[in-house]
Amino acid sequence: MGHGIGQSERAFRDPFGARHSRAGGNPVALISPRLNSLGPRLRGDDDFIVQGFKHLRVRLAAVVGGLLAMLSVGHAGAAAPEKPATHPGHATTACCPIVELRQYTLYPGTRDAFIPLFESTFIESQEAVGIVLTGLFRDINDANRFVWMRGFDSMQARLKALTDFYYGPVWQAHRGQANPMLYDNDNVLLLHPAATGSGFVVDAGKRPAVGDRPVRNDFVVGTIYYFEQPVPEAFVAQFEQEFKPLFEKSGARVLASYVSEKSPNTFERLPVREQDNVFVWFAGFADRQAYDQYIDRLGRDERWNGGLFASLNKALQRPPETLMLQPTARSLVGH
Repeated sequence: MGHGIGQSERAFRDPFGARHSRAGGNPVALISPRLNSLGPRLRGDDDFIVQGFKHLRVRLAAVVGGLLAMLSVGHAGAAAPEKPATHPGHATTACCPIVELRQYTLYPGTRDAFIPLFESTFIESQEAVGIVLTGLFRDINDANRFVWMRGFDSMQARLKALTDFYYGPVWQAHRGQANPMLYDNDNVLLLHPAATGSGFVVDAGKRPAVGDRPVRNDFVVGTIYYFEQPVPEAFVAQFEQEFKPLFEKSGARVLASYVSEKSPNTFERLPVREQDNVFVWFAGFADRQAYDQYIDRLGRDERWNGGLFASLNKALQRPPETLMLQPTARSLVGH
């Protein structure tokens, strides 16, 4: 597998994750003896030791703070609040300067258990440390795939937020439930909005509460264009001026567009696909039938058939990748 944070059979990358959690939860004790026992299966052993001592105070403070927080409520691994938190700083704004597109491969038969755990436990707990969770999806073409997106104010904010979350009380309490369901979760693209205001427009205050199960027929399609080099600004302009109007005329509602963020990954324990140069855009539809009608109309459009389709595909490194996505109950992104 070339992708995945934690429970890959090839490598283990989730901080204090599944394999570690089965044998104990002392984060300091994990740094040395665990590395010795895992040996070459753990990618970046030396780097982990350096990073471990470099950020030791931060990590210990997070863990101690989490333990104190759990003691204060008398409940180890306290569950996320039942009512969604609102974040005025992010409400009804285009999210975000930095975005992760995460595609998880789950073990067969576990997705219907993983998603309720994620939605009840890992949304508010991430938002509490400054992360914005936007889209949460089932991949309708792969019963083992869960796709989700989260955003950050900056790369520095990402480092702090991920440190606070993965070494905080909620992840520490529930990682033992989540990790055994994860086969591969390294398939991660680090992105930023392709143009000013082109990110998802979301309002966290409108997220359904935990336990709500609204009927959702809406349908989201993500399209990933791969380029040999970083995405040219000329292509971004062409998308905004030519492709986007054409797609919307044919029936799509373009929700967002992003390009690869080329800053160094500041949270090295969660790898990203740094070698890829991508343009990613998302479209919303009322239902699958609306999407099929869009494809039919686009296929009959003279401009699309008259040159735009060919010019687009000739500019790409390889054929586009299409993600067919059904929003989960608590996803902020949909039609």
